[in-house]
Amino acid sequence: MTKMVVTDLDDTLLRTDKSISKYTTDIINRVRNQGIKIIFATGRGASTKSLIPYELFDGYVLMNGAKAYVNNKLIYIR
Repeated sequence: MTKMVVTDLDDTLLRTDKSISKYTTDIINRVRNQGIKIIFATGRGASTKSLIPYELFDGYVLMNGAKAYVNNKLIYIR
């Protein structure tokens, strides 16, 4: 049983113009509605907030793993 999906941003979740398509947003919402957590991981830092609607995700990992958040709460810092 799948409990969580983690995705990269650049060249994976984001389109070439650094946006998320409506189709991808719909899929993320459908997966979350099935109780599966969706996390994104990136080498980027706080600048990611201007690209990604954080409310789409249950958590995120920034700066190549240096910071991890669940529900916008910092849970790990290296």
